[in-house]
Amino acid sequence: MWRLFSDSMALDNIALCPEEIVHGIGALAGAVNPVVSHALESFDNLSLPRDFLLHAKDQLGDPVVRGWISDDTCLPVWKSMAVKFNKDFSYNRDSEVSTCKIFQT
Repeated sequence: MWRLFSDSMALDNIALCPEEIVHGIGALAGAVNPVVSHALESFDNLSLPRDFLLHAKDQLGDPVVRGWISDDTCLPVWKSMAVKFNKDFSYNRDSEVSTCKIFQT
């Protein structure tokens, strides 16, 4: 925790990151590039990118997710995801479906 407080850039990144994302990914939010934070804010339902990042973190580990959220070259992907999910999909984390698919059109 003290290491986090000693890094002012990480604290700035956390302050700019959407609160729901911060609550989901915790200290990893310190790595979220400010332009990526802005792209994440464009999701109509912030549960979607939060759950996506949590799942990726569990499956691929912190270093992979840190790369996605800290590198502004990933920005076009984040923006296109927000546009796609806001337009074409609804997301309900608790939906009852018989398969692993949680996105419904």
